[in-house]
Amino acid sequence: MSDFQVYKGSGLLKPFDGEDLTKQPQDYIPSKGLVNAVNVAISLGQPLLLTGEPGTGKSHLAYSVAHELEMGDPLIFRTKTTSVSRDLFYVYDALSHFRAVQADKNANINSYIRMGPLGQAIRSNERRVVLIDEIDKAPRDLPNDMLNEIE
Repeated sequence: MSDFQVYKGSGLLKPFDGEDLTKQPQDYIPSKGLVNAVNVAISLGQPLLLTGEPGTGKSHLAYSVAHELEMGDPLIFRTKTTSVSRDLFYVYDALSHFRAVQADKNANINSYIRMGPLGQAIRSNERRVVLIDEIDKAPRDLPNDMLNEIE
């Protein structure tokens, strides 16, 4: 295998000043293994799914990759106990749409669909980082349903 590397994760090598790394993503220095995992995912065009204990830097990695590769801020999905995999792609406000139809107002369905982070990433003309945060708080079926949808 060649030394192909897109993400270097080199940081600025300056001391951490206590700021949240989401505000200073250039200061995050990942392990060599994480750098390799990011580059493999990028070269294969596949998602990178990270697990780990809270506070181990999973979210910081997303901000670091997005910053270094100039992808804009990560698109964030904060998982809740009521989340379903479809929410990653879009949320349809059926009740508001129904009320608009009943009131003879603008009933264009597109006005009642809000794109989720994966939907925004798919529709974007550029590569984006999507951070699915707090997935451990999701219903049991969400991770498997999410993987099925991504596939």
